[in-house]
Amino acid sequence: MNSKTVKEYGFNAGASVVGIAASKDFGLAPEGFKPTDVLKGCLSVIILGVPIPQEAIMGSQIGFVDVRNATNEKINDVAKDLTKQIIRNGYNAKAIG
Repeated sequence: MNSKTVKEYGFNAGASVVGIAASKDFGLAPEGFKPTDVLKGCLSVIILGVPIPQEAIMGSQIGFVDVRNATNEKINDVAKDLTKQIIRNGYNAKAIG
Protein backbone atom coordinates (compact mmCIF):
# COMPACT_ATOMS: atom_id res chain seq x y z
CA MET A 1 0.00 0.00 0.00
CA ASN A 2 1.47 3.36 -0.92
CA SER A 3 1.44 6.62 1.06
CA LYS A 4 -1.03 8.29 -1.31
CA THR A 5 -3.62 5.58 -0.63
CA VAL A 6 -3.03 5.67 3.12
CA LYS A 7 -3.45 9.46 3.18
CA GLU A 8 -6.60 9.21 1.07
CA TYR A 9 -8.04 6.68 3.52
CA GLY A 10 -7.13 8.94 6.44
CA PHE A 11 -8.77 12.00 4.93
CA ASN A 12 -11.85 9.97 3.98
CA ALA A 13 -12.07 8.75 7.59
CA GLY A 14 -12.19 12.37 8.79
CA ALA A 15 -8.60 13.42 9.49
CA SER A 16 -7.53 16.98 8.67
CA VAL A 17 -3.86 16.04 8.44
CA VAL A 18 -2.23 12.68 7.75
CA GLY A 19 1.48 11.98 8.04
CA ILE A 20 3.58 8.86 7.72
CA ALA A 21 6.90 8.13 9.46
CA ALA A 22 9.24 5.16 9.30
CA SER A 23 9.06 3.07 12.46
CA LYS A 24 12.87 3.00 12.59
CA ASP A 25 12.75 6.76 13.30
CA PHE A 26 11.37 5.93 16.75
CA GLY A 27 14.55 4.14 17.81
CA LEU A 28 15.06 6.43 20.82
CA ALA A 29 11.58 5.74 22.21
CA PRO A 30 11.55 3.96 25.58
CA GLU A 31 11.17 0.18 25.63
CA GLY A 32 7.54 -0.79 25.27
CA PHE A 33 6.74 2.35 23.26
CA LYS A 34 8.53 1.63 19.99
CA PRO A 35 6.23 0.86 17.05
CA THR A 36 7.58 -2.69 16.82
CA ASP A 37 6.81 -3.22 20.53
CA VAL A 38 3.15 -2.52 19.77
CA LEU A 39 2.92 -4.24 16.37
CA LYS A 40 5.57 -6.79 15.46
CA GLY A 41 7.08 -6.11 12.05
CA CYS A 42 5.78 -2.54 11.96
CA LEU A 43 7.40 -0.55 9.15
CA SER A 44 5.45 2.70 9.25
CA VAL A 45 3.56 4.89 11.70
CA ILE A 46 0.58 6.92 10.53
CA ILE A 47 -0.05 10.18 12.37
CA LEU A 48 -3.53 11.69 12.22
CA GLY A 49 -4.80 15.08 13.31
CA VAL A 50 -8.04 16.99 13.66
CA PRO A 51 -8.38 20.63 14.74
CA ILE A 52 -9.51 21.77 18.16
CA PRO A 53 -11.84 24.77 17.76
CA GLN A 54 -10.10 28.00 18.82
CA GLU A 55 -13.10 28.95 20.95
CA ALA A 56 -12.40 25.95 23.17
CA ILE A 57 -8.84 27.09 23.80
CA MET A 58 -9.94 30.64 24.59
CA GLY A 59 -12.94 29.57 26.69
CA SER A 60 -13.37 28.20 30.18
CA GLN A 61 -11.52 25.20 31.56
CA ILE A 62 -14.75 23.18 31.60
CA GLY A 63 -15.49 24.05 27.96
CA PHE A 64 -11.97 23.09 26.95
CA VAL A 65 -12.19 19.71 28.70
CA ASP A 66 -15.48 18.90 26.94
CA VAL A 67 -14.11 19.84 23.52
CA ARG A 68 -10.82 18.05 24.18
CA ASN A 69 -12.70 14.89 25.11
CA ALA A 70 -14.90 15.14 22.00
CA THR A 71 -11.82 15.75 19.85
CA ASN A 72 -10.04 12.74 21.35
CA GLU A 73 -13.10 10.60 20.65
CA LYS A 74 -13.19 11.84 17.06
CA ILE A 75 -9.51 11.14 16.40
CA ASN A 76 -9.87 7.67 17.94
CA ASP A 77 -12.81 6.98 15.61
CA VAL A 78 -10.78 8.23 12.63
CA ALA A 79 -7.87 5.96 13.62
CA LYS A 80 -10.16 2.95 13.99
CA ASP A 81 -11.77 3.59 10.60
CA LEU A 82 -8.38 3.95 8.91
CA THR A 83 -7.14 0.79 10.62
CA LYS A 84 -10.14 -1.19 9.36
CA GLN A 85 -9.50 0.02 5.79
CA ILE A 86 -5.84 -0.99 5.96
CA ILE A 87 -6.69 -4.43 7.36
CA ARG A 88 -9.33 -4.95 4.63
CA ASN A 89 -6.49 -4.51 2.14
CA GLY A 90 -4.54 -7.36 3.70
CA TYR A 91 -2.11 -5.44 5.90
CA ASN A 92 -1.57 -5.46 9.66
CA ALA A 93 -2.47 -2.31 11.53
CA LYS A 94 -3.29 -1.20 15.04
CA ALA A 95 -4.99 2.00 16.17
CA ILE A 96 -3.49 3.68 19.22
CA GLY A 97 -5.24 6.66 20.78
